[in-house]
Amino acid sequence: MIAGKYLLVTFDDKQKLTDAAEKLNTVDSIRSWDAVDGHYHLLVNANSDSDTAADSIKALDGFSSLTECVIETDNQKNYDLDDSFTYAYLFIESDSDSKQDLSVKLNLLDNIEFCSETSGPFTHIALVKDENFDKIDKFIKREVKDLDGILRYKQDYVLFLDRM
Repeated sequence: MIAGKYLLVTFDDKQKLTDAAEKLNTVDSIRSWDAVDGHYHLLVNANSDSDTAADSIKALDGFSSLTECVIETDNQKNYDLDDSFTYAYLFIESDSDSKQDLSVKLNLLDNIEFCSETSGPFTHIALVKDENFDKIDKFIKREVKDLDGILRYKQDYVLFLDRM
């Protein structure tokens, strides 16, 4: 059974992000979302049984693109981002033979809040936390990047829109 979808969203104008985020709070099929900086601008966790979330996102002012990753194994816990930490999402592409083993290894790492298996352009989406972005970068280079099975990864930092 499909556990949901991650929708990775970009805008042609990042200034539209704050208005867009407010509108996302009114869409019932959206479980949660985080603003991110890097390859994408929003990571949205949506129910899989409806295209309402994607349609709502595509209608947002400034919308540019949407990439869908179906959640196969949802390891995302109910969490609130603690603003005393910094966070980054990792979008990982692994070889198919290592997918499940890699998921177990990632979920055992202390700085990984969760790692869910997905299908689409990425095989895993993980949330990393640490004291600051520099420590996140060092953790990824030291503990994650050379794990068996990882082919490529992208990293986007989580933004707290209420601090901007």
